[in-house]
Amino acid sequence: MRVWLLNPYGPIPGEGWRDYRFTLMARTLAERGHEVTWFTATFAHQSKQQRATEWERRQVSERFAIELVPTPSYRRNISFSRLWFEHMFAWRVSKRGRMLPQPDVVLAADPPQFCGAAGRRLARHHHASFVIDCFDLWPELFVAAAPSSLRFLVNAASAPLRRLRRRNLRATSLAIAVAETYRVVLEHEGALRTVTIPIGIDVDAFAPPEKHAGDRLTLVYAGSLGEHYDLDTLLDVVATMPDEVLLTIAGRGPVEERLRGRAASLPNVTFAGAVDVGKLSELYASADVGLAPYRAGSTVALPTKLFDYLAAGLPVITSLDSEVSALIEGARAGIRYKAGDAASLRAAIVVLSDPGRRGPMAIAARELAMRFDARALYAQFADAIEALVRS
Repeated sequence: MRVWLLNPYGPIPGEGWRDYRFTLMARTLAERGHEVTWFTATFAHQSKQQRATEWERRQVSERFAIELVPTPSYRRNISFSRLWFEHMFAWRVSKRGRMLPQPDVVLAADPPQFCGAAGRRLARHHHASFVIDCFDLWPELFVAAAPSSLRFLVNAASAPLRRLRRRNLRATSLAIAVAETYRVVLEHEGALRTVTIPIGIDVDAFAPPEKHAGDRLTLVYAGSLGEHYDLDTLLDVVATMPDEVLLTIAGRGPVEERLRGRAASLPNVTFAGAVDVGKLSELYASADVGLAPYRAGSTVALPTKLFDYLAAGLPVITSLDSEVSALIEGARAGIRYKAGDAASLRAAIVVLSDPGRRGPMAIAARELAMRFDARALYAQFADAIEALVRS
């Protein structure tokens, strides 16, 4: 079976990041004897650098190759330059894909909707099964990120993307979602066959060491430093608890400089910068609690950092509702607070300052992580793709 994967985003093997979702997809299918090509962009979203200046094919393994598609660059994540990047990727992969040998399956990331449209056109051209993988909800994310006074305009301006998403979904043989919340949206938008396959985690890579109680509760946040996160509320609370709490913030992002400025006078806050995936387990080993703070209205359902924290045996404090809160509160593996509410966040931290409350939650977190082991999840993914071709 020949499978094409279309996604301009995500780190590729050899760039120092953990295996991305599309890498895991490709490796699993290749290990089962299928020929897999992942079409992705020359411009890397994470580093904001070009990987190549023209079309380039990189052989990852005998049956797994990456095709780098020439794309323009962009500096700001929310910008017209980024939309142009997505458009050019979709146009170029559509044009080149028509000239290549026929695939059996075309799987495209959607969002971005331009990529989904490219996959739809190529699948139709080659009479192949068409699959969408939904990693997030666009354009809902854009609307949620906009100032309240502009949301009506952003909602109206993003209507063409919603129409394009519906058209893409109605052409699918299968639509995959990383969270049940997203799967419901895909089904509502017209996908006839849907399945939820979360991102998952290599649980064994984050085996929790013995925890040694310190004088202060150690909190860790690892992820992007962007406007979508409730990090200002976090700093507000930590500033009032200098003798009770230590906070480590790991990651890079557009608001990093501002956050560092705010925390410059806080002796209990440390910025670790970008942490190599191989060092994450060490970072988590020094922590007591993992933080997943998002602003109100976030469209995020099951973030990768959640799986990291759980696998490391860290109770989770999050502002996300719906799936995340149902998971961690149902398993007694963490606490939800109200986004933007400093008193609510402080109360959650105080609860987890008690080792007697925190210990059982740490055990429950690790047990919950086992439900999201990547090996089982991507075997399920490969089964679903193979079933399409057999049917």
